[in-house]
Amino acid sequence: MADDSAGKTTTWPLEGGFACGSGFLVTPDCLGQRFRSRTANHELSLTLPVRTDGTEENGLRRAPWTYVLEGDERDACWSDDEWGSVAGAAAETPTYAHIKRCVVHSEVASNDGDEFKAAAQRFGDELAVWWSSVCDWLDILTLQDFASLKRTQRSILNDSVQMWSGDSAGIRKAGISYQVFTGGIHQVEVLDAHQLQAALDLAARGTQPDAEWLFMRDARSLLNAGEYRRAVIDACTAAELAVTSLIDRKFDDDGISKAERKREFDSHHGLSKLTQLHKKRRASGKLPKRVVEEVGAPRNKAAHKGACLSRAEADTAIGTAAEVVSTAFPLSSIVPGFPASIIRSSRQLGLLPQDEDLHLARGCDFVARAELPSAAGMNGQSAIMITGRTVRHDDTPPQSSS
Repeated sequence: MADDSAGKTTTWPLEGGFACGSGFLVTPDCLGQRFRSRTANHELSLTLPVRTDGTEENGLRRAPWTYVLEGDERDACWSDDEWGSVAGAAAETPTYAHIKRCVVHSEVASNDGDEFKAAAQRFGDELAVWWSSVCDWLDILTLQDFASLKRTQRSILNDSVQMWSGDSAGIRKAGISYQVFTGGIHQVEVLDAHQLQAALDLAARGTQPDAEWLFMRDARSLLNAGEYRRAVIDACTAAELAVTSLIDRKFDDDGISKAERKREFDSHHGLSKLTQLHKKRRASGKLPKRVVEEVGAPRNKAAHKGACLSRAEADTAIGTAAEVVSTAFPLSSIVPGFPASIIRSSRQLGLLPQDEDLHLARGCDFVARAELPSAAGMNGQSAIMITGRTVRHDDTPPQSSS
């Protein structure tokens, strides 16, 4: 850590690890790579796990820690943490890897151990927001499907983030295990290094996806979950919002008053009438010829008649709606080289396995926070109900009783 000879706040290194929910899939060349990004206030690096000794093994392990408890081996990896595994016809030639945990490094301002622990909690909160943003962007840029709308969505803090600092000798200090409590098989796209870095860069800029793209993300996730009716409704909502934006921009260019805009939009509800208004006002952007038939019509069937839709209908609606959203909000404006460098003509898919446990680590204070929905009627009070296993992240030798 930096010296504090002038009495000013010093910078302490921060090292730790966190679980990535159900995980994500990457190409084998990503293993062991360090990716750089930033939260709202901190630069950070994310390091992926590496292959275990012996190519015949399918498991992954973390890279050596920079800081360890005194007496521990830097490269020891005895904990029960599952860092991931490789998949393919043969372990020695994997086709992709399933990443379940990542190592994170950063720096925080602190003068002592207590200040570091408080700063680490704030960093952990930022880290959770940042990771959520990374996942949003990966869902939009790829078929990874972090949203997983059919399943309960979790923050990385639900499974805890273990963090600590260390001295120049590589000895850990001021460790905390920070956890926030809140009351199958899945097929997703395998990421390569360029796709992963693109999402990290976008999150680092603080860039948030447009609402239209988030609706498309949700539609794709619902499609994966077999919720075809809801998928089409979300896809149509995205298309309607995108067409509305194109018309609004034309109104801006033509100096149309708020009163006239309101009259026009009030008389043009729904995708069909919005496309008519788009044509009438000669707004920019060429809309797909069959947007009403492929998106608007099935949406009306689903929303007004409660009709069951097929996967083919939902797939077509999502594809056509994505064209409309791309016209209004082209990803090429925010992702360098998009789509050639991000979207693959042939997507590689992999199988992603799909249950609050108490997460502890030797040498780390356990710090917990409870977040209950407002509907729980707690009147400002919070309660932690702990069930399930006690999970340890220790690197403790099997023969040790400590």
